[in-house]
Amino acid sequence: MARPKLTLFLDVISPFAYMAWYVTKNSPTFKQCDVTYIPIFLGGVMQACGNIPPINIKNKSEWIGVERLRWAKQFNIPICEKSPEPFPQSTLNAMRALCAVTSLHPDKLSDCFGAMYQAFWVDRKSISKPEVWSAALIEALGASEAKKIVEMSSGAEAKKILKENTDLALAEGAFGLPWFVATNAEGVKEGFWGFDHLGQVVDHLVPVIAVAGAAAAAAYLDAKLHIRHDLAGGILSDPVAKAQAYIAQRQAQKRLLIYHLLEDNVLSSRSGNLFLEYEGRSWTYRQFYDSVQRVGNWLMNDLGVRQGEMVALNGPNSAEFLMMFFGLEAVGAHVALTNCHLTGGPLVHSVKLAGARYMIADRDIRHLVEPCDDDLAKAAVETIYYDEVSLAALKDTTPLPAARSASVLFSDVHALIYTSGTTGLPKGVMITAGRWINTARGTAELLRLTPEDKFYTCLPLYHGAGQGLCMLPVIYAGASVRVGQKFSRKYAYPVS
Repeated sequence: MARPKLTLFLDVISPFAYMAWYVTKNSPTFKQCDVTYIPIFLGGVMQACGNIPPINIKNKSEWIGVERLRWAKQFNIPICEKSPEPFPQSTLNAMRALCAVTSLHPDKLSDCFGAMYQAFWVDRKSISKPEVWSAALIEALGASEAKKIVEMSSGAEAKKILKENTDLALAEGAFGLPWFVATNAEGVKEGFWGFDHLGQVVDHLVPVIAVAGAAAAAAYLDAKLHIRHDLAGGILSDPVAKAQAYIAQRQAQKRLLIYHLLEDNVLSSRSGNLFLEYEGRSWTYRQFYDSVQRVGNWLMNDLGVRQGEMVALNGPNSAEFLMMFFGLEAVGAHVALTNCHLTGGPLVHSVKLAGARYMIADRDIRHLVEPCDDDLAKAAVETIYYDEVSLAALKDTTPLPAARSASVLFSDVHALIYTSGTTGLPKGVMITAGRWINTARGTAELLRLTPEDKFYTCLPLYHGAGQGLCMLPVIYAGASVRVGQKFSRKYAYPVS
């Protein structure tokens, strides 16, 4: 699949073009596509379209000053409070110089734009003055190369490039700036105008990290893509960029689940490595994966578990609990991990909150579940019990269809983990698929785990600590884990 492409037409005179450049350059959201910046002359576009400059429209001249400060504050973009003086002013020579940069140093164009934007929209220097834009070029290129650009900027080639670029912007539909031309991975091209439409650009351009919907751009970008957080203080966080790139990669591969990480190990040289130990029994990655196939076929064929439905899973730590969890993932279901110590109202509340039609429970906690039978039945919830014997009796080893687990999006609420209920009934904490797989990656890399590492955990696997600090990173790294229901020094791995 081709990488998405984004072309952004810019003139230094436009504050909103500056903000579009700043976000597309610094946010990891746009690291997933090929971004091209094209210098044009906004005055030429306005004249060709018969467009009236905003500064000449009653009330709008004041409004755009307020608006640019709002957007800059929203996304932590450095910008001067008062517009540069005079405003507007001619950027013709500066834009010709940037066109010369595209000819001699195309890889430095973004840096040169940045230096000019800094001079004009942060330091309030007059960009119409040659000494200002040439100083910006020196900062970006060094004195000797900047001198070549200055000399070329007054020549016929730079003028020709600027005219051709401006004509191209018009041909692409531009009537103002910033003007985006976005081509997604399917080759579909669309044009967008304005910084406030950047959310729509992302929706079209990078669907693997976008969430459909008509949310306002600020809320969209902030809540869904965390651009404001990424740009806080003007500094981009490398871990954020790495996380978003990883999630996007897994989404594009349609392998966004922890089950897929388990499968990755089976398809690698680690297939025969030890994965799990529990009460004297052990499984290699291949053996455990085969058990998950049997459980998944039972869930899919006998219970009729559907893609996307939430199933309540209720049990203490055990190998069978993990088989059930991964079986549910493998058939595309979502999992509500209920606290296995609950009974009565709190348990019924937790299951109803998930909207589950099945609660699959460990037979060892039947005494806690049975008092809830009537209330669960009234909520149309059927309880199914599992244990070592029942799962060992499953025989259907047909490989589970990949399509069942391939449609999950990074933003899907893939699991519920419940609060302890100390201040009331338990509350369901929504865990997205992207968050969980990135937790696996992030924790494993933080701990520098390798396939040779061994873990022991007695933390409950129905909660975030047992999963996020142990089970998920172990599978990501292809390591092994010994699981217990409560701490036992004898059962834990020896500590030197």
